[in-house]
Amino acid sequence: MTGKVRILLIAVATLVISGVAITKWLDFRQARDIGVINDMLAAADVKKGREIAHECEVCHGLEAGAVNRIGPNLFGIVGAKIARDPAFEYSYALRQKQGTWTIDHLDEWLKNPASFVPENKMIFSGLLDPQDRMDLIAYLMTLK
Repeated sequence: MTGKVRILLIAVATLVISGVAITKWLDFRQARDIGVINDMLAAADVKKGREIAHECEVCHGLEAGAVNRIGPNLFGIVGAKIARDPAFEYSYALRQKQGTWTIDHLDEWLKNPASFVPENKMIFSGLLDPQDRMDLIAYLMTLK
């Protein structure tokens, strides 16, 4: 084996060994595109997602029929229309956003609400760790 080939093999082995750490910090689209998102969602910890959701409860209800607080009730949010509740006063920007709360949209929103919908009213700055976002989304998926 030549020196160049051995160095290349070592570099590839290093990337493979550290692949978990590298892919952990990919955003949802990158992870989905290389097939990692299924692993991340499959590895999601619903209990940890529930713990993360406690932070959400400061502003949002999580139970069926809970009243809106500073933010709208999140029960049944996965798959629901964006800005779905006519009784809640969403920002103009969020009311103009088309679509539903898919896993992709929730991931983008939870990562950085101001980036997903500029000029929205939510004061939450986001969850940087993609696995935390998947844990939270997995928990939200149980609220139906």
